Amino acid sequence: MDLNRIDMNLLVVLEALLQEQSVTKAAKRIGRSQSAMSHALNRLRHTFNDPLFVSAGRGLEPTPRALELLAPVAGVLDDVRDILDPPLFDPATATSEFRIGAPDSTVMIVLSDFLARVAVEAPNMDVSISSSAGSHLDTLAAGHIDLAMDTFMDAPELFHRQGLIEGRLVVVAREGHPARQSAFDVEAFSQWQHIWVDTALNRSLDVRFEQEGIDRRCPVRVASFFTGAIVATKTDYIMVLPELTARRALDFVPLAVFPVPMELPRLALEQMWHPRRQHDPSHQWLRSTIAEVARSIGP
Repeated sequence: MDLNRIDMNLLVVLEALLQEQSVTKAAKRIGRSQSAMSHALNRLRHTFNDPLFVSAGRGLEPTPRALELLAPVAGVLDDVRDILDPPLFDPATATSEFRIGAPDSTVMIVLSDFLARVAVEAPNMDVSISSSAGSHLDTLAAGHIDLAMDTFMDAPELFHRQGLIEGRLVVVAREGHPARQSAFDVEAFSQWQHIWVDTALNRSLDVRFEQEGIDRRCPVRVASFFTGAIVATKTDYIMVLPELTARRALDFVPLAVFPVPMELPRLALEQMWHPRRQHDPSHQWLRSTIAEVARSIGP
């Protein structure tokens, strides 16, 4: 059957007739005149090559063919209604999955508290967190993750973004590090060897330091700030990282924390998402809940 020749509004008429089993009541239900309803019924009979309804006292009795159509017609119309007017997102009953790309420091600072909220407010939802090294923006663009979280000093204008927590950069080293025994200036910053962490932040810092002629030798490269913090406690390497991350690392390892010896912009931990998810009710809940958690943590 050629769907181009079918008036889909006839399915609305058929559903009303099946539910009301009366032309008059069905017409009133969907806001049509009785004559228009009778005309639509004749068109339905022609389309399905079946009487569909026969007179029964003051009402109509559906034929076996009409009864066969009851469930599939209702299913089709429910699907169309969901497309045009999607149901509200209810985290308490939702069963979807969120895929988040974030460095493990963000997991420790924000997402651990977010997951605690999910366990209570959305117990049937799954959350998959990718903390692999490197940028998550390519996977975000490809649709492999729903949200990217990091300190993005540079990012394509394609994405929507929201700042969560602002802070400054600091340097960490082991307690008793020789760098703390004298003035820690730009020259000292360049002389001490660094631990380089594979994050969007460090890739942006590399570009900035090169532009300003600041040489930073990084013989050790790791995938996370917390791994770097452990290495720093055992060596004379130093590491640049966001202050909030450094403060959280102090909960686990002993470190000295001191300012970077040059002017750098304040950084913001951000969440970033693709425009295709901007109006998705479940994604709106994800973003707003993460933002609430971040506000409760503060700078």
